[in-house]
Amino acid sequence: MLVFERYLFPVADQDLKALLREIIKADHGGFNYLSSSVFFLSSKEKVIYHCYDDRGVDIAVVDDDKRRQLFTDCHDLLFDYDMEEMVRRVSR
Repeated sequence: MLVFERYLFPVADQDLKALLREIIKADHGGFNYLSSSVFFLSSKEKVIYHCYDDRGVDIAVVDDDKRRQLFTDCHDLLFDYDMEEMVRRVSR
């Protein structure tokens, strides 16, 4: 049996740097419950951020213009293995 727990917390009053640091350290002696289990949702920007571990972050964006902006601004941080698909999505 697979059981999921979901908790929603407003993050305005949280120490996000400390939380991100613990997510990144989860595989290396940090609080492993946070590994791959924390998503940040911005209802204002309509963006979901998923810092899965020390290797990186996934970003899901609803708005095409915002997606293009992130693609351009963060292009040097993107992984090559999925570049063809990312280029296809921002070229629509």
